[in-house]
Amino acid sequence: MSDEEKDESANLPDDAEQPPDWLPSLPGRVVSAAGMVERIISQFNEEHGNDSLLLPTTTDLERRMLLRDVAEYVFAVESVKLPLQEQAALLQRAYSEIFGYGPLDALFADDAITTIAFEGVKKISVRYKPGDELVKLDPIFEDVPQLRQMLGRLLRDAGVQLNNDLPAVETGLMVNGRAVGISAALPPFAPEFQVDMRLHPVFPRSLNDLVHDSFVTEKAAQFLQALAQSEHGFVIVGDTESGKTTLLTALAQAIANPSQVAAVERAGELRLPTGMQRFTVKWSTNDKTIQGSFAYQVQQALAAQPDCLLLDELRADEPDAIAPILAATPVPRQIWAFRGTADAKRLKSALAMLARMTDPTNSEPRVIALYERLPFVIIVRRAKGRIELREIGEWRISSDKTYADYIDLFAPGWDGLVPTGKKPTHSLNLSDDFWK
Repeated sequence: MSDEEKDESANLPDDAEQPPDWLPSLPGRVVSAAGMVERIISQFNEEHGNDSLLLPTTTDLERRMLLRDVAEYVFAVESVKLPLQEQAALLQRAYSEIFGYGPLDALFADDAITTIAFEGVKKISVRYKPGDELVKLDPIFEDVPQLRQMLGRLLRDAGVQLNNDLPAVETGLMVNGRAVGISAALPPFAPEFQVDMRLHPVFPRSLNDLVHDSFVTEKAAQFLQALAQSEHGFVIVGDTESGKTTLLTALAQAIANPSQVAAVERAGELRLPTGMQRFTVKWSTNDKTIQGSFAYQVQQALAAQPDCLLLDELRADEPDAIAPILAATPVPRQIWAFRGTADAKRLKSALAMLARMTDPTNSEPRVIALYERLPFVIIVRRAKGRIELREIGEWRISSDKTYADYIDLFAPGWDGLVPTGKKPTHSLNLSDDFWK
């Protein structure tokens, strides 16, 4: 553990450590596995330095060979004799502590895991498939200092400095080729570390993959493909972990002229086509301030004058973020992923309230401006052990532009999501036979 990480562990509430896992040593003497790992790490740091970023020019294999040499010396000094398999397990634990994210490494390496959530050192859960319920695991951290050390390293690699003045953070990074989004509430503002991590697949899902996964029907996928290739805006709506980012990533692949597209994100979870500009919220590494909020990144994206603007994880309490794009001239095409309810009536109320807050003195024209920029609505949800496309609709604005009706174009049927028979008023490259 580096001096910096030791300092970060100070003044934290004490918590129960996990019972030791004993290893055979000299007759009449035992050594704990955790103690042996710490002994290996201490010896390695003594010989090679005490920073997790040490030996930056060495390969993974070279690092492991250096660590094995140190471990063999420690095994000999401690008179510990173990089968090769158990030696390898201890070496992996030590390697993860020095170069990786400790016990989290094994979870990151499991392609089936899509969510990791923990509250302190005692409560940890994972989700093995989108839509599944969380499954409780046995504690994986030895104590609070180890949890803070590994979380601090994750945040540092994501560009965030963990400190006691930071109440909460939402950021992201790449781990083993997977985009990982991190939302964390931190002591002393929370009673203990409360962390939720969203793990995306190494290879992003295409629309065809989502059809195969039963997330969307083939008919609805054809509609979404035509919508993504059109000039019309749309909003993808759903609660946390309902598939918004997954679907937006799939549809982004079909958008024309990617070099003319700007994406604004909180945690960099989108897998964007080559050429698309990315604007991500950046946190200071020296103090608690944010270097460019979500609203600031929207302004930066607009300054780039894109033809199309993607907003990932917009929320109903962020009028400052959308105020400039409701008033922008010329108006770029807009595509949002909006965190909200899967109920169309409540969605209409939430979007209208958000638009009104951008300019209370000119509220109703702002509401109509929002509907004009986002004529299509795609609703996703997580229910019954799965995530799915729940509904597709269209806003139809009255001739006097005083109100808008929500018209459902696709709704749940016996065979999944099916057309309702109502055609959109905004033209799409779909044949008349498509609606039969």
